[in-house]
Amino acid sequence: MLTPGEGPIDCSKCLAKMVIFAAEIARQDFPDRVRGYIGLAENLVPPQSLTWTYHDLEREVRWYIKRVGAEGSRFA
Repeated sequence: MLTPGEGPIDCSKCLAKMVIFAAEIARQDFPDRVRGYIGLAENLVPPQSLTWTYHDLEREVRWYIKRVGAEGSRFA
């Protein structure tokens, strides 16, 4: 039996990361939309105990933005 986070059902994890990324982008220019994005991302995380949580995904997305932002600044 497949569970979220393993195999084809893992799409909810990727989609949640994308929505968290959208929330981070919206935070500055569209602050009224951030709560909606966060709510959607939280709903994509299954209620069962998994190897990843919403906060794990949020931390990963923020790390990625920080890292890519730092690397991108070298080329500006």
